[in-house]
Amino acid sequence: MRQWCGLLVCFLVLTFSNAHTQPLFKKPSITTRFFYGSFLTRLPKAAYLRDSYSYFGEVSVQQQTDGRYAWQTANGLPQIGVAFHFGNTGSRQYMGNMAALFPFVNWRLYETQNFRTGIRAGVGLGWVQKPYDKLTNHKQVLIGTHANAYINFLWEAEFKLFSNLHINAGLSFSHLSNGSSTLPNLGLNIPSLAIGLRYNISNKVLLQKPEPDSLQKRNSLLLLTSLGLKQAPWIDGKRYLVNTMQLEWSRTLHRSGRYSAGVALFYNPSLEINPAGILDQKQSGKNLQAGVFIGYEHLLGRLSVPVQLGVYVYNHNIYPTLFQELGLRYRINQQWSVQLAMKAHTGRADFIHLGVGYQLK
Repeated sequence: MRQWCGLLVCFLVLTFSNAHTQPLFKKPSITTRFFYGSFLTRLPKAAYLRDSYSYFGEVSVQQQTDGRYAWQTANGLPQIGVAFHFGNTGSRQYMGNMAALFPFVNWRLYETQNFRTGIRAGVGLGWVQKPYDKLTNHKQVLIGTHANAYINFLWEAEFKLFSNLHINAGLSFSHLSNGSSTLPNLGLNIPSLAIGLRYNISNKVLLQKPEPDSLQKRNSLLLLTSLGLKQAPWIDGKRYLVNTMQLEWSRTLHRSGRYSAGVALFYNPSLEINPAGILDQKQSGKNLQAGVFIGYEHLLGRLSVPVQLGVYVYNHNIYPTLFQELGLRYRINQQWSVQLAMKAHTGRADFIHLGVGYQLK
């Protein structure tokens, strides 16, 4: 899992750099929050792990964008920031504490002089104190590594108390997963209630004239290839190198998003394993999968968030017919881009993969 941590750190840097020279957090807001909830599971063997409610605190720093770049105006002048979480997973004995560090974007839904509501989305690095261990912690079947990918969504409503002090409350959802690079990996999913205070250092935001975005294209054709690691079929099983080839057509409808469709080919040697888990009975020729997909890519300047829903048209084997992809994509220039993504089936991670893309059109 260490290699994925290094790659994810690179994307955290790219999230804020975005090829801009504007210093971040010149007049920031500082927020403290408290989250209270309980992790979700459908398996009795996982529900056994729950011995308390999940609760954790947050400290975040965020900056109101001022519109000097086209992507900021196209996204309705969102807030960008970075947050740190720390607290109890909900299983003191088997999982212990959790921590996370992640950048985020907060989109405004509705705002008046004294009230604001918005949606915040962030992705970064997560840590679990007590992962699975076959000798000392074999009942912990949710997470198999200390380091994990972390995703957080938050809907919040905020009221002004004083000129620079605001109180907020909302609903949050947190997800921890290592992308099946190390089993077990059922994932840790925590819905929770949130309440907090935000102190705004300055209420004055000077709006700027946005720069033209020379990288915007109305139609494009992208060829992507990527590699990932997957452990199967059991804990301590063999790790397989998985390759993905993808041809994606997209059409830009506005500065903040575009729709896409395409075909994907997966070379996955773990598919040769007998569905019953009998290792010495390989299914020869079953290591290829093909699918078609539709998607939406939300644009944040050079950085974007592609979300795809696909259906297998060849060899879905033991998997459901549908698959999903969620990723981060960064455009280096007009031709080249890099992408870190997670492939999943009905919300359960299949593998994390890193790739490079080339713009054909």
